[in-house]
Amino acid sequence: MNKASKLFVFSLLGSIGLTITSQASAYVTFGYKYTNTPFQMSYFNDCSTYVYNGTSINFYSAVQSGVSSWNNTSNTKVLMNQTTTQAQSVMDFHNQDVGDPSVLGQTSFWNNATKVDPTTTNWYWTRVLMNQNADWAYFAQAALYKDMNAKARYTAAHEEGHALGLNHAPSSTALMYGTSAPYVYYNITTPQTDDVAGVQGIYGTLK
Repeated sequence: MNKASKLFVFSLLGSIGLTITSQASAYVTFGYKYTNTPFQMSYFNDCSTYVYNGTSINFYSAVQSGVSSWNNTSNTKVLMNQTTTQAQSVMDFHNQDVGDPSVLGQTSFWNNATKVDPTTTNWYWTRVLMNQNADWAYFAQAALYKDMNAKARYTAAHEEGHALGLNHAPSSTALMYGTSAPYVYYNITTPQTDDVAGVQGIYGTLK
């Protein structure tokens, strides 16, 4: 697979986003998955620290934490190794402005330079965008948990869940719920039981 053209593909149409609004159980998948099982595969992280309303959000660290949280899930075929060579990566993380402040993160799915619909076909690599201009302080008054860096860690783990093939879950205590409620109300920043079961359902378990 040649990824030489991937740096020239910037369209975000059709991406899966985590929005900021606020709730039984079970996982939901897209129905398709990575063409190669994400075990001993590579990810690329060129995220950086960004100052939002006077607060530094370390997106690089958030991504590292999110990837680690999936790598540490029990009995899953998920083990992503960091690479500094983007062409070797099947999961790329960047922080940039995606244009909509209600979107915390966004994942798109690709085969070579062609964006694909994860509900109709498998994909070879994914691009995850951490929205540096999102309203990271939203819920600051009503939320129980308000740490913007912790919310960024939650977002990175949530978006990796999309990259692995998980759609939004119906449970507000699952990582893959469609809003940031799992963090702001329950302090969830890592995959939960339903999320792990979903990835096991997609790729199987370790023997």
